Amino acid sequence: MSKKSANALITSISKVEKALETSDFDVVIEETTSGLNELHGIHLQLLSARITAYEQNNKLSQAYNDAIIMTKLFPNSALGYIHLGNILMKRRKSKEAYAKCNEALNEELVAPSDPHYQALVNLRQDIAYQRQKKSRVDFIKLFPKEVISLIFEQLSMGDNMTCLDVSKTWRQALLNCPGALRSCLLGPFKAEQDLRAGYENIRLVCDYIWELHIFSLEPDEESLNVVSELLDEVKFRQLREFSLYISSIEEKQILDILENSRDSLEELYFTFSSTNVRFEDIITTCKNIKKLTYDVLAPLGYRSKTPLPPQLTHLKIYAQDVRQDEVQKILENAPNLQEITIGYCDAIVLHTFYKYGGKNLYHIDLNPDRFMPGDVMIRTSSNCFRKSKALSKGHSSKMIGVYFCEDVTAELLLPLLVKHQNTTKAITVSVTQEGNDGIRSWRAFANYSSPHIQYMKLGFTQETEYIFASLIRKCSVLEAIEFHETSPTSPTFNALRSLSKEGRGLRCFIIANDEQGPKPRIVDGDLRSFFEYYASLGETSTLEEVGLRYFPGIQAATLRILSKINSLKTVDLAGELIENVEVMDSAVRLLTAASSSLPLLEHICFEGIPITDDGIELLDCKNIKLISLDDITMAGVEMLIENSKMLKTLEVSECQEVEYETLCSLTKNNDITLIYAG
Repeated sequence: MSKKSANALITSISKVEKALETSDFDVVIEETTSGLNELHGIHLQLLSARITAYEQNNKLSQAYNDAIIMTKLFPNSALGYIHLGNILMKRRKSKEAYAKCNEALNEELVAPSDPHYQALVNLRQDIAYQRQKKSRVDFIKLFPKEVISLIFEQLSMGDNMTCLDVSKTWRQALLNCPGALRSCLLGPFKAEQDLRAGYENIRLVCDYIWELHIFSLEPDEESLNVVSELLDEVKFRQLREFSLYISSIEEKQILDILENSRDSLEELYFTFSSTNVRFEDIITTCKNIKKLTYDVLAPLGYRSKTPLPPQLTHLKIYAQDVRQDEVQKILENAPNLQEITIGYCDAIVLHTFYKYGGKNLYHIDLNPDRFMPGDVMIRTSSNCFRKSKALSKGHSSKMIGVYFCEDVTAELLLPLLVKHQNTTKAITVSVTQEGNDGIRSWRAFANYSSPHIQYMKLGFTQETEYIFASLIRKCSVLEAIEFHETSPTSPTFNALRSLSKEGRGLRCFIIANDEQGPKPRIVDGDLRSFFEYYASLGETSTLEEVGLRYFPGIQAATLRILSKINSLKTVDLAGELIENVEVMDSAVRLLTAASSSLPLLEHICFEGIPITDDGIELLDCKNIKLISLDDITMAGVEMLIENSKMLKTLEVSECQEVEYETLCSLTKNNDITLIYAG
């Protein structure tokens, strides 16, 4: 009952009393009429409030009786029919509920001017829909679980999944099938329809979702707002994995997610996220966490003796200037850690790892490239080309990586390498000291040897090259090596050739610069001699992968040698390796698995190299990737597809003269998978 109605009734009564005293009967008639109208409305409101209270207390019989009285006393009010319809639906009498609503509307008992008229119309529609849904035959109930699993494998959260629009019991049965929807990605969204469908599905299956990923919502304010509303409404209670990537979600919403899934959550990734959730909030809430990436702009702030979850084995921290004492406390409080990555720390923490690192710790990576995270980005990438097996193995296995850590010296690194001698299979290191300082800092490294090192990423100076050449010779099982912003010469190439004689032989060779960084020129003669050696081995050659990225000064004759290495499976070329377009065309035309000299070739990647249609039209292998090739046209790609006999996957990105519609039709007609990115 509104205060306004009550006040109006009191006012009318007061005026009536005064009018009777003065025998002003016109006022009496006017005010009593007004008061009775107000009393009529108050009666309606009081009845409605009591019905609502009965419903909330689950006293449906009393609520039903009042609703019947209400429709009889106030037959022209929609409110009574709305109450009656809802009560009958709760009693599962949908036919009677529909009849009552229909009677009020069809017989025009309720006028469209009634404030609750549209609500009554909506209720009738909802009842009709529920009756129709109940009468449908849900064929998915008839399928065996194996068939249901196949159906679910083809669906995503953005689809219109009417198969979930069934009773709660059947929905539970469906979602317990193998292949059921367990993973949810929020953003970025292609269209408003995709967004709405996805959220409706999430509400249906939130209790069954194991993985929740909130991805790249920062520039999309509308999606960010809708996701925020969803997180306020939906509770995820069974999450095993949660990731937040390039998104700002309110602290309370994140803490609610962690709290609701505190017993089930095993993997948590905050990557490039703007969040105020503290590190200690996470480790005290998520007691069963196994893998944690905490990537924030603020300091870590880990100063207490709070133990880390005992199941925690993988930890990545990117924060402002992680201090040595914080690393020490982490190592002391997490005895079961196996892999740890620390961003933005000083080289002195190597001593901390040596002194406090547990016996289970086998992967240590300091100051890695923050812009190539290994958590969410890989999961959302459309890249069909598998990474180098050697590189993947090196980066994800037993490794000590200090490549991007400045002021590392042999004195700091060697004790840690010796401590983990039997488990370390990969090392990454770069010399940052110049001239004689570099020699003094790294001379002791020449004596280090390991029978287990399989992967290296090195950056050295001209003065220290002989030290690392000695290291290569003493790691006889080395299979993959990457040089970054470094120009290896004959001492290094001679050391690599020795691996074929003493070990299993080199499988992966990469020289890479950053596209925008310094680009030291390669000594072409030394590189050509190195490739000629593997070409001369014929079928006994071990070299499978070659990557030359953003290194100027390579001659065409050197690239032609690649087409003669029998064992080659992957070729990755990037940047203006050769300035002359015609020369580059002639150098790479021979890279085809159709050639008898390259029977194993499976992957070709060209990025930003000076090449025209003449260079690509004869390329042939299972997977070809063309990126930022300004001089190729649609005609050249058509010839490539027409001439190819082995191509299964073609990826084209940022090639301006290649038209998507034409390319899509060509690849579809030739049964080729297309990945296109503009």
